[in-house]
Amino acid sequence: MRLINACGAIVFVWICIFQIGCGNGRPFDSVIVEGVVSYAGSPINNGEIRFYPKSGTKGPVSGAPIKNGNYVVTSKGGVPVGEHLVKIQAFEAGKVLDKSIPSEIAEDFAGDLEQLLPARFNTASVLSVTIKEGAARQQIDFDLEED
Repeated sequence: MRLINACGAIVFVWICIFQIGCGNGRPFDSVIVEGVVSYAGSPINNGEIRFYPKSGTKGPVSGAPIKNGNYVVTSKGGVPVGEHLVKIQAFEAGKVLDKSIPSEIAEDFAGDLEQLLPARFNTASVLSVTIKEGAARQQIDFDLEED
């Protein structure tokens, strides 16, 4: 009888190890999110998008650069499933706030870039999305309107 209990315990331990070892290693599900971002009808050529988990959503802040109006969030498996505050920034290449930087190197400057979008899309964002469970990829477009 002891042999059966010991064998059962060993099998149980191996099943647990197998289940843990074969998981994705993350305590949350995520989805690759892609889309198009435009402002006043024109694509955002240079910017970034960030997804901030709201209360009740597990996972890190996710984001990606916006190039020629397009973005794809793939890092860390994408955007965690759940509700997110979205912050979008758009910059004009070569236009920096520090006017002392020569224009020929301004495009490569990693300093403070001039923000082209109103605060309601970034620092005081009103944008919100829900990332749905079950899909490997999700398309979310943002057509931002002027005041």
